[in-house]
Amino acid sequence: MDKRKDSRFPFRMKAFALTGAPGRPFETQEVSAGGALFAGDPGVPTGATMWIRLELGTQQRGRDSLFPLNAEVRVVRVLQSPDRTTTGFGTQWIRVTCRDDIAPLREFLRRTLSISSGFVQTVPSDPASGGPTYLYVFPGGNEPPPAPEAAEPVPISGMYAAPDGDSQRGADGRPSVVYAVVPLTWSLDDSEFEGRTVKMSQHAMRVSTGAELPGTYRRVTLTLPTGGRGKNAWLTLTGTVTTQRPPAQEGDEGLFEVTLTLGNDPDSLGQYRAVLDKLAATMTPPGL
Repeated sequence: MDKRKDSRFPFRMKAFALTGAPGRPFETQEVSAGGALFAGDPGVPTGATMWIRLELGTQQRGRDSLFPLNAEVRVVRVLQSPDRTTTGFGTQWIRVTCRDDIAPLREFLRRTLSISSGFVQTVPSDPASGGPTYLYVFPGGNEPPPAPEAAEPVPISGMYAAPDGDSQRGADGRPSVVYAVVPLTWSLDDSEFEGRTVKMSQHAMRVSTGAELPGTYRRVTLTLPTGGRGKNAWLTLTGTVTTQRPPAQEGDEGLFEVTLTLGNDPDSLGQYRAVLDKLAATMTPPGL
């Protein structure tokens, strides 16, 4: 009996192993928000975890591009032909990462897997090695053991709530600034646009968006996921735009700062600060 919770649909994407049998080629046959079916022999038994490099074809700035994504998966099923040759394997997603640019990861989550909510963590990197790493941990993936350094050099213990020197905690002990990428929608004049947070504090947010920026002093409505269920899965807040920064070049996203207004419901503000606490706890190494 098939016990999958998420419906899979056909999708072809080249991939190859980073652990187990490094370099072994695979190809996805079906994908879903919970896992994927690959053609090929994983070289590891059912129940084992492995790292795979996915080659995601996407369109960026009007051109077709190929982006690499590193994914950790758990092998949940191995398919064999009548002669006992392994022909494919089913997997559960655990986490996926990309370097320097969040766009491939966002494309993979939203368009390929149809995941529209959740938190993408920003992992600071050594400046000498390039830009930051973006990390998404799938619900239900549990906390897997760290991957071998040679296969996936993501410093999970190096995530910080305020990597550029801002104070992590205010006088009340709450995080004062959290650098986190959280997908959201923002509304202005009955029109709704997509965006994402890049910086959050108790009283303000910095939003990145590909839409036309709202004017300074305009009132906007922000809707973001909380990680809850049902009616508590989304949080809506209002704020006033204080500053904006147009995109540096065509194809980039613009930024605008929003200060949360005093007219927000106290319960909503409390829920928002609980989200900040949760993010800070996830992104701050123990002992700091």
